[in-house]
Amino acid sequence: MTMHREHGENRDRRPRADARDNRWDLQGAPGKPGPNGGPQDAEARNTAILRGTALLAALCVLLATPQPDALFAPMVSAYLFAASAAAMLWALIGRQRPFSPTLTRWDQAALLLAGSLFAGLFTDPEAARQAVESLRQAGEAAGGSSGAGAADQAAPAG
Repeated sequence: MTMHREHGENRDRRPRADARDNRWDLQGAPGKPGPNGGPQDAEARNTAILRGTALLAALCVLLATPQPDALFAPMVSAYLFAASAAAMLWALIGRQRPFSPTLTRWDQAALLLAGSLFAGLFTDPEAARQAVESLRQAGEAAGGSSGAGAADQAAPAG
């Protein structure tokens, strides 16, 4: 009992694909979404997005830490908003579907934007304004004294 296969077909009677042709690969590459991606792949993608979101949020808090207390919440809000915009741009460039059954960069952007709005709730505009003014005055005082001294030294005596 021998089975005769026509040249160019495999056992499933599909045309053979060479190493560069993956049209018949229904499983998809590991880590890439495919039509038959299993629950482990979806869970791994969801975990990666959530882990990346947590790392971005932690980075935003870390960057805002050196600021005065009155500017901490506004700076965290601004950094989270910028990270949200970057995640949206990443989702656009990657052509990810917004309504995917797994988490995508769109979901990451939404989480970061929600965090930005939440941090904005703790902002005291008057205290932030006073902190910015005090920083501006300190900068002018430090820059004004050294700038005037340098200008006096550079001027010819006459």
